[in-house]
Amino acid sequence: MKLLFLAHRSPWPPDKGDRLRSHGILRWLARRHEVFLGAFGDNGDSKEAQAVEDHLRPLCADIHIVPRPPLARGLLAAVTGRPISFEIMSSRRLTDWAKETARRVRPDAAFAYSGQMAPPLMQLSGMPRVVDLVDVDSAKWRARFERSHNPIHLIESRRVRKFEERCMRELDAVTLTSRREAEILGGENGVVHVVRTGVDLDYFQKRAVDPGGARIAFVGALDYAPNAEGIVWFAREVLPRIRAERPGAELVVIGRKPPAALTGLTGVHVTGWVDDIRPVMQGCAIAVVPINESNGVQTKALVGMALGLPTVMTSGAAEGVEAQDGRDALVADDPLDFASAVLRLLDNRDERERLSSTARSFVESHCDWERNLTVLERLLAP
Repeated sequence: MKLLFLAHRSPWPPDKGDRLRSHGILRWLARRHEVFLGAFGDNGDSKEAQAVEDHLRPLCADIHIVPRPPLARGLLAAVTGRPISFEIMSSRRLTDWAKETARRVRPDAAFAYSGQMAPPLMQLSGMPRVVDLVDVDSAKWRARFERSHNPIHLIESRRVRKFEERCMRELDAVTLTSRREAEILGGENGVVHVVRTGVDLDYFQKRAVDPGGARIAFVGALDYAPNAEGIVWFAREVLPRIRAERPGAELVVIGRKPPAALTGLTGVHVTGWVDDIRPVMQGCAIAVVPINESNGVQTKALVGMALGLPTVMTSGAAEGVEAQDGRDALVADDPLDFASAVLRLLDNRDERERLSSTARSFVESHCDWERNLTVLERLLAP
């Protein structure tokens, strides 16, 4: 097939959850079909845009990367009534390219990654149109309102929900990462389908040996508020309890743009961005996913589990990946319970080895791209 692929962020580098998913989907589709990619660059930097094109062009029949609109564009939401998160991803250049490409190459289907790309997708016709909402963003905004009581978050939730409902009415299919997300939207049906996130199981291979020690890994994009809030909570509320029992315990934080709140905290080592997270993570005894955001799939959890790191995560993160407490990972929310779970693993090599094996088996069973994306391919077929 000839496929038009729109993305709210270029699917490279695969350095955060949304890009791991978009890159995995793009790479799999491009091996089997002719893909025409249109996407936003991160900041319009010409060197960055060239690097993105150099990596993605071998996969695609055509590629068009445009600068991301300025954040100030979100102010238009006060006039248009659209979600702020949609306004800041609104670009006539990208929409016109999609229309022109559709006219010129006559694609068999069009796919949009993220709800923010639904508006340009809706302007196309004469082909199956599928949007991957990934997560139910309206529920995320609602959850943020419940924590912050910021009325803007509530307004955004309601406006995004209207677009999600419009997607279900006007497009041929809507996909989500899990059954739980589908249920939030109203349940799987002829339009709403589950396409689980995959993990590159060849790249993220299970570690050969348990390094022992008391190093604790966290990986994630730290300019994403739930990640930053979660790891600061762990460093301040949980880590001191762990170090009271294991003074040598060290938290290794891997990710770009770390929050200033981590600076100077005892027992915290911040790597910043690294090109390859595997050696750093494989050198840690365990991984943690202390994320309070209860919506969506925490890809960072799946990556750690694929590498064979025994993982302690919050119940929200566990629900997102559908991991079972005690079988696939340990689950805790209270600081004392979280610290106890971490110490339980640090003190017990047999328990680490057991969870290392079951975590890897879980990812192999649930996160195989080949198996998961056959659903999407069927939806795109004319």
